[in-house]
Amino acid sequence: MIFFFPGSPKDFMQDPRWLGLKAVRNRRVYRWAQTNLTFRPAAIRWLAEIAHPERLQPEVRRLSRDRMLEEFGYRLSDEQIDEMLHVAENSSSIGTARFTSDYNAGGQQGAAK
Repeated sequence: MIFFFPGSPKDFMQDPRWLGLKAVRNRRVYRWAQTNLTFRPAAIRWLAEIAHPERLQPEVRRLSRDRMLEEFGYRLSDEQIDEMLHVAENSSSIGTARFTSDYNAGGQQGAAK
């Protein structure tokens, strides 16, 4: 696995210099947000879910939203969480659908929220 901050996983995976890397071939290249202490637990959970998706239920969105509400009394929108988790930037990498707002525990996208 390769993690960037900052950087574009899609650009990296399309660069001919890196096409031979196993992480590129397996689409295991991600942009990870540098985090402050407020969101560190959610960021570590994000890494764990990427590394071991079969062992963990998706919890990162809820953890992020709960932490912000608990610490600052502010409820993050789905769009704000998408930005924090770099959902669009990581969409070409394997296993990142679990971080989208329309992902449910059964692994299906497009389910009702």
